[in-house]
Amino acid sequence: METPPATPCSSTPPTLPFDQRLIVVSNRLPVTLKRSSDGKYEFKRSSGGLATGISGVKRDNQMLWYGWPGLEIPKSEELEIAQSLRQHHGAIPVPVAGDVAELYDNGFSNSTMWPLLHYQPNAIRFDQNEWQAYRKVNKAFADKLVEEVDEGDVVWVHDYHLMLLPTMLYEAAADRGKQLTIGFFLHTPFPTADMFKVVPHWEELIEGVLRCRLFGFHTQAYAQNFKRICGDYLGFKQFPSGIQRDGNFIDLGVYPIGIDVPKFVEHVQKPDVDERVEKFRSRYRVSKLIIGVDRLDYIKGIPQKLKALESILDRNPSWVGLVTMIQVAVPSRETVKDYKALADELHRQVDRLNTKYGSDDYKPVHFLHQSVPF
Repeated sequence: METPPATPCSSTPPTLPFDQRLIVVSNRLPVTLKRSSDGKYEFKRSSGGLATGISGVKRDNQMLWYGWPGLEIPKSEELEIAQSLRQHHGAIPVPVAGDVAELYDNGFSNSTMWPLLHYQPNAIRFDQNEWQAYRKVNKAFADKLVEEVDEGDVVWVHDYHLMLLPTMLYEAAADRGKQLTIGFFLHTPFPTADMFKVVPHWEELIEGVLRCRLFGFHTQAYAQNFKRICGDYLGFKQFPSGIQRDGNFIDLGVYPIGIDVPKFVEHVQKPDVDERVEKFRSRYRVSKLIIGVDRLDYIKGIPQKLKALESILDRNPSWVGLVTMIQVAVPSRETVKDYKALADELHRQVDRLNTKYGSDDYKPVHFLHQSVPF
């Protein structure tokens, strides 16, 4: 039986020996794969938050990244695509059939888990077929990994799409005589027990991550919420630094992900940045220019920002003509009903604001529903 540490949840990031291989696992690869009309494949580095957040790890360790490539690849082309991804990007695709992927990704992951973890009970949708697809895809990841990982590897699983994977992988490896070191990091909040327990199969989701050696969170509050649900509702022993289950200790750590500061500093100091800033000022000719860049998602608060601007202009009529907001809404989950409805709502809200306060040469809001490069 492991002896639990007496210290609180760690905030010191763990380190790996230089020669130890790191296996990163996430829902999507850090490479976006697209098939053009002529049947050829294009590879482009992803700009998502997860890929950006851990992009620096590869500079310091041997690393392979496993994930779903984002589309179904014909069996006859799988080997060629897999070889290209590994050779050029250090990426290993996990094949998932298109119909299963839809139920797993836009279904259970983003229509059940996402609103659940962000305290949005009215947006939660549960469908048993989607849950079964979620289990099936997590099992597919485990089957792929267990064939290829070695005992000395460290497997780092990411986010709510793969909460069943750590236990599935650990048990599959143990059946083959392999003892794996598995970590898990949750890139979202972890809610209180009262919230998390509204979803069916919540116990299986918790059990799914309990074969980790380390479970990382963004904040101490999220770690405490997880600890309480394990202790108060599942009966596991709680300690300052984690939980104990069947003699196995799971460390709970707090590692908030920041931005790549050197990259921002480097770009801000480039001459063309000053030129672009001046172009913005001369184009909009207002005293206050507010710029927002957010993924189009109901948790990002874009409607609330627009309502706040409307309130400011209502209370300060003299500011009309002097304040402009440029709101970029990066397209996201465009096939999901709730996200389509949000996009429609935002367009209506912007049209109403510009009609209410705008003129021939002034718009209070410029709304751009598009991606923007760094």
